[in-house]
Amino acid sequence: MDIVVLGGGVIGLTLASLLEKQTEHNITVVSPNQQEAARYSALTYASKNIFTYLGIWEAVLNSDVGMYHKMHLYDANTQAAIDIDAHEFGAAELGHIVNNKMLSEVLYRRLQDTRVNFVDGFATELAHGAQKSKFLVNDQMLSADLLLGADGSNSWLRKSLDIPSYNYSYQHHALVATVELHTKHYNTAKQIFYPAGPLAFLPLSAPNTCSIVWSTNPEHAKTLMQMTEEEFAAEINVAALHSKRFCFPLNMRHVTQYVGSNWALLGDAAHVIHPLAGQGMNLGLLDAATLAEKLQNASLNNLYNSLRAYERARKGYNWGMIGLMEFCKRTFGSKNKGFNTVRSVGMRALNKFMPAKNLISKIGMGVYGELPLSARGYL
Repeated sequence: MDIVVLGGGVIGLTLASLLEKQTEHNITVVSPNQQEAARYSALTYASKNIFTYLGIWEAVLNSDVGMYHKMHLYDANTQAAIDIDAHEFGAAELGHIVNNKMLSEVLYRRLQDTRVNFVDGFATELAHGAQKSKFLVNDQMLSADLLLGADGSNSWLRKSLDIPSYNYSYQHHALVATVELHTKHYNTAKQIFYPAGPLAFLPLSAPNTCSIVWSTNPEHAKTLMQMTEEEFAAEINVAALHSKRFCFPLNMRHVTQYVGSNWALLGDAAHVIHPLAGQGMNLGLLDAATLAEKLQNASLNNLYNSLRAYERARKGYNWGMIGLMEFCKRTFGSKNKGFNTVRSVGMRALNKFMPAKNLISKIGMGVYGELPLSARGYL
């Protein structure tokens, strides 16, 4: 079977790597060179297992990677907090912080000298058929028995197939930057919930450097972007700003269907969520691992059944995560004093209730619910 993966970012390259390892299908990746942004993302324990299964985790660790084994969630309005320590649950860490661009390069190197074919360019002019799909790349006509869209939030495949989706604005902008702290981060990730939105500090490999993501209302984001570097550093109480500031609007999107007779969407092409818990890339990686697993024994005769099995495994889970992020955003964004008091009491009680903290940890580590085998660490 001829499979074409559209998108050469982390999700697309991970999918191609898993397909190359788990199936005998012919695989082509269509993407312009080096499209991944040089930003940071959180990797869960489940995502680490996927890269371990692919045999590249040591190479990932040798790139620009931070690790965190503690998490501090702090409500700036009420001073209530929840502290989570991986060691309380017998784990070495809660997750890692990776440079997306470097992670893409590790994945790309893994696929060199394999049977995976790369085509540099954008796909255009889709002619979608019940069995075969044809499209152009740089005036070259290509065809596929199965098209897999890992081509991001502005997915060409999703738009070409006119797949409807649920969409709304979070009324937040995300401001992203790298900062130097006054002290060491001690491998602790922090999430500070301000009334305008959460500010996350993600520990990087340098002991006093973090990547930050501040999700806040558009007016506040504009003010933050207009500050001088010194004013901005003082605003968030850090020693210095170590990068440019990037700002972009946050929107939710979830497609009504993940698959058709000979196509599937995954990652941001299928769903985009609030970065509140850093789960966006991890959901895409679980999509890739699940899809590759379902395609192990797929043929043209049973292809749609395999694709539907992937959709059933991932769609409900992703909806649940979208709902959870919305619940957290609304809970911590409330300006009702009575509700804030209840939230404060709830957080303090939760911090002492180990079964609930264990559940939060499992969700945050990506090991809650049904997982593909490559994400469980069994292989």
